[in-house]
Amino acid sequence: MNKNDFIKFLGDDDIGAISNIYDKIILADRSLTVVYTNEFLTPNLWKKVKEYCYKINMPCCTFGGFEDAERRIIRFNNNYESNYPIEIIRITNKSKFNELLHKDYLGSLMSLGIKRSKLGDLVLKDNQCYVPVMEDILDYILINLKNIGRCPCEIDKISKEEDIPEYSFDKNVYLASSNRLDVIISSITNLSRNKSEQYIRSGKVFLDYIECYEKSEEIKSGDTITIRGHGKYKIGEIVGTTGSGRLKIEIKKYI
Repeated sequence: MNKNDFIKFLGDDDIGAISNIYDKIILADRSLTVVYTNEFLTPNLWKKVKEYCYKINMPCCTFGGFEDAERRIIRFNNNYESNYPIEIIRITNKSKFNELLHKDYLGSLMSLGIKRSKLGDLVLKDNQCYVPVMEDILDYILINLKNIGRCPCEIDKISKEEDIPEYSFDKNVYLASSNRLDVIISSITNLSRNKSEQYIRSGKVFLDYIECYEKSEEIKSGDTITIRGHGKYKIGEIVGTTGSGRLKIEIKKYI
């Protein structure tokens, strides 16, 4: 396995992260033991890594702390059973007067000096936030996180037997003349095609967490689109067509 070929296959958006993943694969191959990535990877990375591992016959699987998590770590040599180095924390907002948002929880965690890649997906429910974290930063968070913004909080680790809440979505079927990125954005935001193209050109659109500037990019089921100012969306299946040939696409918006 050639490192340059690996970097070229994954892309050069973050050479440091990609090199680290390559080193993990080499270690797993030479030691024949289970090896984990030490950070959560966004879908654009872990999907490509899984594809590459399949090509070189390296067993691997992914997990993000709960089913359907988008940010995941990878386990190489998964023929051997072992626990993922992930813990789940629950942050409870103790304020009766302020409702906290995703950005509030994430901002407070990162203000502790924690890299975003050390945290998995944040799931909010009933004035609580559930966060998968790498186990090597668990104690640091438990000791240092006291408030979310100006709101006092209570934080605890949940057991692996407890269920983490699922994502909440608004699910709708949208009509689109094609599966091009600009067309999909126009449909879900009710913006004109020209305005959608402006969003793409100005770097306000992310496809699987990576800025996408190509308006003609073809969108597939399972893709995640984030549009600044409008939210995050999960693309579902094409469920039919109209009489005029427009696609009926099931799309879920994260709440």
